[in-house]
Amino acid sequence: MRGIQTSRNPRKRRRTQQQLTESTLDSIDDFKIAVDFGATFTTVAFAKPKERNGDETPALYVIDNFPSDPYPDVPNKAGVPTQSWYPPRGRRATRQEKPQTPSLEVEEERRTDKIDDSIFQRGDTIANFNDKVCPGYRSGWEIQEMYKSHDPSVRDAIKGGLVTWLKLQLDSRSLTKELRNELNDVLQNLKDMKLIEKTEDVIRDFLTAILSHTKEELEHSHGLTDHSKIEFIFCVPVAWRTRSRAIMGKAFIEALDKAGFKATNANGRHNVFMVNEAEAAATYALTDRMHELRPNETFILLDCGGGTVDAGTFKVANTYPLRLALQVDHPQGGLCGSSYLNQRYRAMWKERLQRAPYLEQNGQTIDGILDAIIMPEFETRIKKRATLNKGRDPPMIIDIPYLEEDKNTHYLRKGCIVTSHDDLVEVFSPVVKDISALMSDQIRRATEADFEVDKVVLVGGFADSKVLQIFLEAELEKINKANRTAIQIIWSKEKQSSGPAVAKGAILRALDKEHGPKRLPRMSYGVLRHVPYEPQIARRDPKLKHLLAWKYKPKTNDIDGREYIHNVIEWPIKRVEKHRGEKSQNQRNEDECKLKPVHLERFDSTHLFSASKRKWVCEEIIYESPRCVKDNYLKDDWENKEAEELGRVEFDLTHLKKQGLIQKQGPASEEGMTHYEVTFQVDMVVIDRDLKFSARWPADETGGVIEGSQRTFSIVTAFDPGTGPE
Repeated sequence: MRGIQTSRNPRKRRRTQQQLTESTLDSIDDFKIAVDFGATFTTVAFAKPKERNGDETPALYVIDNFPSDPYPDVPNKAGVPTQSWYPPRGRRATRQEKPQTPSLEVEEERRTDKIDDSIFQRGDTIANFNDKVCPGYRSGWEIQEMYKSHDPSVRDAIKGGLVTWLKLQLDSRSLTKELRNELNDVLQNLKDMKLIEKTEDVIRDFLTAILSHTKEELEHSHGLTDHSKIEFIFCVPVAWRTRSRAIMGKAFIEALDKAGFKATNANGRHNVFMVNEAEAAATYALTDRMHELRPNETFILLDCGGGTVDAGTFKVANTYPLRLALQVDHPQGGLCGSSYLNQRYRAMWKERLQRAPYLEQNGQTIDGILDAIIMPEFETRIKKRATLNKGRDPPMIIDIPYLEEDKNTHYLRKGCIVTSHDDLVEVFSPVVKDISALMSDQIRRATEADFEVDKVVLVGGFADSKVLQIFLEAELEKINKANRTAIQIIWSKEKQSSGPAVAKGAILRALDKEHGPKRLPRMSYGVLRHVPYEPQIARRDPKLKHLLAWKYKPKTNDIDGREYIHNVIEWPIKRVEKHRGEKSQNQRNEDECKLKPVHLERFDSTHLFSASKRKWVCEEIIYESPRCVKDNYLKDDWENKEAEELGRVEFDLTHLKKQGLIQKQGPASEEGMTHYEVTFQVDMVVIDRDLKFSARWPADETGGVIEGSQRTFSIVTAFDPGTGPE
């Protein structure tokens, strides 16, 4: 039983701010690693800031060589598929456990002339990075490899544990609700099997596998060690709420730990930076076109991903380094990403292959042929090469073993299928038309709001599609002619893929943090308290008057005999609400609310211990919330509806008792007992993107830090994406 913690004066708090003195914030990292967690593909890029190209620009690289990559030699791929699979087991694995051989794998035939494969092992690694999640877990390209099985029961097992659209679990828009709902049964099944506890665990697990591979690649080929200083960057969409960003940040940091990355910053935490996807994409796409941009110019960012296509209109706040001002209008989105091309192409060939039922033999199925042969070819070759120009689009051929020619069709030939120009038109037309309509509507809305659009910037994995580029260029030409405008459309230069644009742009953004958003907290941080019940004070104070409500029932503490309201939250660090347009009189001035690189909140905390208590153990519980700002409301009150526990700090004060530094006190009423009261000083310090908690005794300027009371939490998501130390 821990001593009861109290706050004797819930309104009294000392607040100071200090200048940044941490030299670590100015030092150069050995690596910068950025993760673009996409709806259909995830990309990891990295740079070594101390190494530069001949023109002094940073050299940017993309992590590849992911397990089971069917096209390892294809450069500038969009990344690794954002999908995972959990085996039908009910127990997670620890790193020390020997992973079981997944039942879906066919054991290699034993040979007497096998070489000693130990020479190929890289250091102290486990059999499979996925086993850090659970034995048999699969991710990325490995799912496609599983589809090659001829066993129908394997395909059924895949469907039962297959997790797709991971990212959309954090997208609260009605636009994505149907796609999110598709996963409900799978997620509930994983929870029932104790493979995950919360929905967002599937994101953490996927990132764990991706980051584990990243770590090995960097160690093997680029000199990464446990002592390397690394800044990790993750990207978030503009449309995400603060809570979604917080969930993503937590999953990302947990994945870094599970992947084995060592925390090397001064606070013993990972150095993590959060970047707006739109700004990262625009930074990369416009890097070689900076001279074309001017402050206050307006452009539309058309982010064409795998699941959704998002359109937003932005103003240029600064050209070098590129910084975006607030969006001039609310973003729009549509379910017209490149995955819908895949759906249409797959459906077309599933119908056509019904004419060849003889292919389904020896465990092979039409679905298996589609998933293992046809769709990979469409994804990596046909989709990107197609132009819808009859003269430039030769028939696209895919080899299909054992296929016989069907003379009644143009598309079934001996040993192969043929995709014609007309087939491509049928697949592409509805999707690119939807994207064009999204672009046109965004231009119209910006014009109606009296903004003159100068450019359309095309980014995202689907932006590499020649079909999309040509179609949007033609549509924009019609708009310009009709409205007498001169809007340009731009995308990544020739021979550079747009797929890694966000991840590479995130690194460029992290390399130069100047002119970032103001350091305004978008999350509140608080502590759990038991406050004395003092009705006379509460009646006179509007901020405490709610404590007199019927649901705030005081309870007499059996240690000191006083009445307390238990389990309320006090928020020393309060969020600053985003607002558009003119400030109202009720809105706090942003400059007054801006946090300096080192910001200190200091307050007292009192813990009670009975005279017979042998060990004095204290616990402080810290909460975070994207909404709460009102102090001393019950933890379960509506005002604290979105409060979630950030962490706990537990420390021992027994040495104060043994040294006779605390005097006994009598009870305040007959219901109490002789007891001890320990009041110490709590420091909650925001240092750059971390929150450092510590306690000092005695509770004055002479107090020393109590052993065990120091703990640091990453609060990178407490600020707007791109917020730096200044």
